[in-house]
Amino acid sequence: MLPQPLATLLNLTLLASLAGVAMAAEEAVWDIRLGAELLPGPRTTTGGSGTDDTAPKEGGGLTLGGQYVTFLTPTWGWVAGGRLFAGSSKGSATGSTTGRDLKENHYGWGVNGGIAYRVTPVVHLELTPFAGIGRDRVTVVGGLLANGDDASGTGTYADYGIAAAAYYTCNEHCQIGVSLGFENFFEKAGISQSAPLPAGGTQTVSVNSDTKGHGLIAGISLGYRF
Repeated sequence: MLPQPLATLLNLTLLASLAGVAMAAEEAVWDIRLGAELLPGPRTTTGGSGTDDTAPKEGGGLTLGGQYVTFLTPTWGWVAGGRLFAGSSKGSATGSTTGRDLKENHYGWGVNGGIAYRVTPVVHLELTPFAGIGRDRVTVVGGLLANGDDASGTGTYADYGIAAAAYYTCNEHCQIGVSLGFENFFEKAGISQSAPLPAGGTQTVSVNSDTKGHGLIAGISLGYRF
């Protein structure tokens, strides 16, 4: 059996801890949002392999995602979420397919997470790094051979970056926000095409599309605060 003074101290400590947890729970809020981000084009692209590089004339994409936000203190909180993205670009080929147009389409999924800072009771800011991975498909318009048929190949797409956002909560629940960020991306795809030869046999040509680039992202989202 504990001495009375020690038992009293332990009871007071436990009550204080429970009170602190209750106060923190009252101060915490939960935001759930769905947003869309535009990846403006053209995005700057430089060649990777030197075989078939692209310089997009136009391009862009769309990102849809949901985020969970909670404030653990009256000022600071954390953000976690996921996203689906898809996009495309078009450019002129160099290397063995100089003079042909390249079309690229990609899709994938990613995650993001970061910190939130409350400026006022209705306005808060967020800073969220993100990363994603997916698949891409590259098409050489006019193909690799003299028959003029398009040639396509699939490969890997990956991106990463960081975004800053500001959100306004009205009527204590409804929420709207805008974001601006910067994205880096990488694409790799192998393209192969075969055709029969007049004298018999088959001609096969293979090239690699290996590009990387970057660009600004801008978005808007709607949410609800619980």
